[in-house]
Amino acid sequence: YIISAFASVDGVIKSKETFIEVTINKTCQAPKYSFADGEIVNGKTYDNTQAITISTATVGATVTYTLTKDGTVVGNENEVYSAPIAIDSNGNYTIKANVTKDGYTSFTATEAVAFSISINVAEPTISGVAAGETYTEAKTVTINCSTADAVVVYSINGESKTSEGQTA
Repeated sequence: YIISAFASVDGVIKSKETFIEVTINKTCQAPKYSFADGEIVNGKTYDNTQAITISTATVGATVTYTLTKDGTVVGNENEVYSAPIAIDSNGNYTIKANVTKDGYTSFTATEAVAFSISINVAEPTISGVAAGETYTEAKTVTINCSTADAVVVYSINGESKTSEGQTA
């Protein structure tokens, strides 16, 4: 850009015109990857489901990302980011994002951020009856799992059911 200026009084030029040339390098800022509890730590293992948020300080930029799980692309490569990305199963993940905006130098990721999800689900407990016992009347059996939001899958004589809306 070339910037010029002069001073005047009552519309009459009174000063010499001054010129300067400047270069403005508009570069897209690197993306940040976060979960609800903070920025994703490269190499860390998380023990619960997560949702990845990708942000950039470049206002109005387009962010595209590639997410992999255990070496396989999840969804599409260079998917346009528009909402948090749900991560709800165990695995080793990487995410890499690019940032683009018209009139700016793009940010192209050269390295991915790696993290793991290892959700531990507690073993269900069965109460109300004892293993190996014989009963002469109906019994109420309770099946519980201490893991929040876990769905218990059980069977009675081989017929599989789930704990969602089922009573046995």
